[in-house]
Amino acid sequence: MPQAQLTDRAVLAVTGPGATAFLQGLVTNEVTKVNPGSSAYAALLTPQGKIVTDFLIHAAPDGYRLDVAAAHAPDLLKRLKLYRLRAPVGLDDVSAAEAVFAAWGEAAPAAAAKDPRLDALGGRWIAAPDTLTADAGLAGYHAHRLALGVPDSADTAGQFALDANLEELHGVDFRKGCYVGQEVTARMKHKAAPRRRLIAVIADGDLPSPGSRLTTPDGADAGEVATGSGQTAIASLRLGQTETHAEVVSLKGARLKIAAPPYLNDTLAAARAKN
Repeated sequence: MPQAQLTDRAVLAVTGPGATAFLQGLVTNEVTKVNPGSSAYAALLTPQGKIVTDFLIHAAPDGYRLDVAAAHAPDLLKRLKLYRLRAPVGLDDVSAAEAVFAAWGEAAPAAAAKDPRLDALGGRWIAAPDTLTADAGLAGYHAHRLALGVPDSADTAGQFALDANLEELHGVDFRKGCYVGQEVTARMKHKAAPRRRLIAVIADGDLPSPGSRLTTPDGADAGEVATGSGQTAIASLRLGQTETHAEVVSLKGARLKIAAPPYLNDTLAAARAKN
């Protein structure tokens, strides 16, 4: 089974008697359901409903661990401290002592919890750094993730929660109590049709650079490229323009096949029915 230490991830500790209530009032998913051996996918939003960053929440003996993109960890920790006020909560970056690991394939290690976003992603766990005897490498993990059409934190940051596939990847709970950005997210949920989603695209040559604009073959605005590797990228696509097309085109003429993953089938069907 391939395994990798995800060296582009950091670990933040949320500890103390107020940890559950603190996170529950801030993030998009239900924290009370996170138990030893399980995890949850969630995000912190701005009041306007856009993603500050997404992360996985793991249970720990002293509270929780947030498995977050290393590039976003300092900002997330700063924002959490601003929200803490007088809550009995400890907030610390423990990445020097704890690291994030992933495994995918036939069977996950006993320490791994199932990745809550998608079964095919495999297992995920937190342990001391450099504990793997055989490491498939960060590139191997991201190739696996991209093949499944699952966006990375660099793709989701700055997007509205639903535009970033949080609903389809089980990252938002519409039955929980209030959290930052909830009103905007709820309004978008009840719009007439899905507007945008993050979808994998496969280039016929070199990938266009992040931020490159995309059009449909007949010239309509289709969205823009986010991040990728090799010939596969994640793109933010306008569903009203792309659900009837098999490919999109960059402004420099690169052709990219739309590789919508099965977990988006219901969303794309709803978009087709409304457009």
